[in-house]
Amino acid sequence: MTITQKALAVHLLTATGAVFAMLAMLAAVDEKWSLMFVWLVVAFFVDGIDGPLARRYDVRKTRQSLTACFSI
Repeated sequence: MTITQKALAVHLLTATGAVFAMLAMLAAVDEKWSLMFVWLVVAFFVDGIDGPLARRYDVRKTRQSLTACFSI
């Protein structure tokens, strides 16, 4: 796996944190409090590990190559 692919995986992991937070919000709307807290714990876990992973794989440096991959 190249460093660019690893950086992209970190970005995708960060995006899943937003998905888990949305699932927590949906559980709260349905008044499923236990499920809401489970989703919040998962979202906090993802939020806690994506920063160190971003620094480890130097996402800031590979950001330019990632945007070049998606430009048309």
